[in-house]
Amino acid sequence: LPTTIALPHMCILVGETVSPFTVLKQTNLVLEQYKISPIKNFTTDWKNGKVLSALIDQKVTGFYQANLNNPPGERIKTALRIAHSHLEIPIKLDLMQIIKGEAPEKA
Repeated sequence: LPTTIALPHMCILVGETVSPFTVLKQTNLVLEQYKISPIKNFTTDWKNGKVLSALIDQKVTGFYQANLNNPPGERIKTALRIAHSHLEIPIKLDLMQIIKGEAPEKA
């Protein structure tokens, strides 16, 4: 499988955008490694920050464990910051959009 970094409503796959179904499928394969229940959507299932942390840990080893003890809001903020600074993924959502399960406005 190619390297995938998924964030809500966005998937970077070697510069390509892929279908939401593919993102969910690949994300759930990653989550199995962390014993996180499979996700079914791009809104409410991301609220605790564990999904983002697990995905980022695929490229920034040790991030999931280091971020696990933070409260959910801090977990999300830290995950977004690390995705931006270490993986050069632009931040398209803010903390409250993720916590509320809101989709971002399309550009």
